[in-house]
Parts: sequence; C-alpha cells; structure tokens
Amino acid sequence: MEFRFIAGSPALDFVNTVDWEGDTPAESERLTDYATLLEWATTSGTIEKKVAAKLATLAKADPSAAARAYGAALRARAAIRTMMRETAEAGRPSRAATEAFNRLLRSALAHAAVNPQGPARWSWEDADEDLTSPLWPVLWSGAELLASKEASLIRECSADRCGWMYVDRSRPGNRRWCEMETCGNRAKARRHYARTKTG
Repeated sequence: MEFRFIAGSPALDFVNTVDWEGDTPAESERLTDYATLLEWATTSGTIEKKVAAKLATLAKADPSAAARAYGAALRARAAIRTMMRETAEAGRPSRAATEAFNRLLRSALAHAAVNPQGPARWSWEDADEDLTSPLWPVLWSGAELLASKEASLIRECSADRCGWMYVDRSRPGNRRWCEMETCGNRAKARRHYARTKTG
C-alpha cells in the first residue's frame, strides 16, 4: 500500500488515508484493515516497528479485537476530519466536534508518560499491548496542531472529491491543492479542456 505524507501533520496525514466528500469518506480507502493501519503507523513514524510487530501478533491471535480496533480507527479519523475541517472553514470547531475529539484525546492521554531515560520526551505506556495505540500519537498530533498558531493554516484541498487536508506553510499562504502534481494538474487540465471546448 502506498501512503502519501503531504500534510505537515501526522493527524492530517491520517485524515488523508481516504478521499472525502464533505465529511464522508468517498473512495480510495487506504486503510482496508488493521494490518494496513499498522503499516501506515510505521511508515508515518508514529509507532516503532517493534511495537507494530507485537501488535500484529496480538491482532492475529484475536481477529475480533483487531476488527474493533480498526473500526475505532476509522471513527477517530472521521472525528479528527470534522474537527480540522470546521477549524479550516470557521476558524474554530463546533462544540460537538470538540467534545467528540476530546473524548478520544482523553483516552489516548491516559497512556502518555514522560520517558525518564535520557532527555525527557513523551512516550506511550503499554503501546505494544493495546491494539488502539496507533491512534494515540495521531490524536496528540492533532491536539498540538489545534492548540498552535498553525491552526489558522489548516486547509482543505480545493479539488472535488479529494478533501485532503494540510498545513499551508507556503510563503504567500495561498496553497489551494493537496499536491500540485495530482489535484492541481487535474484542475489545470479541466480548465484547459473547458477553454478549448468553448473557444
């Protein structure tokens, strides 16, 4: 499975694992099961490969639990998407979206701890024992972004049936597309075709 990391935030890259139409997943689902969730998490660097290997063993031993964790991941993705989209459109999310996100965040932060070995840094306790742990750093990333000055830079791709999101760190602050090479070029091609057809 090929994943793309263009958003400038793990939380938004997680949102971008499917194409969107409004707040509804449209097509091109890249997280097709728990195994692909682990693949995304290791590729994105949000969990270590040794943790993913232990989680894969747990998932194989208990497919029902893995299916529940996979379902929880898709629901979390939708909640993050709503939170981020409302922030992009209105400058801040609704109360309902915030409450839904905060419920997920509180559950994740129950496992957060400062690692006492070496320079102090965040770690996640029992990450290799809980099948939902790939979501914890994603939710934390989302909280950090929403609480930062860069919350005002959250954008949604202007292309139809894409809905990917990103942090617009371009110098003029007018980035319109998730990627110029994909959605941007398709939009240019459509405009060119429309001009030649009416010309």
